Amino acid sequence: MGNWAKNRLLESGSTSVVVPAGPTSTRPDSPTFGQFRFNTDTTRFEIYYNGWKQIAINGTVTIVKD
Repeated sequence: MGNWAKNRLLESGSTSVVVPAGPTSTRPDSPTFGQFRFNTDTTRFEIYYNGWKQIAINGTVTIVKD
């Protein structure tokens, strides 16, 4: 998948950023808290926090602040 921070600069007026994407089998071997990616198997965004968690695309989600 390459480096997580390939394009660190977001130009003024940009309308999007490219998020790492791929199937479940290509998740990083040693993920760290806060990494996120688009899972092409589940068609969901996911974030690593004590394991890979899906980010809600629609509906409701409860966010808990530690």
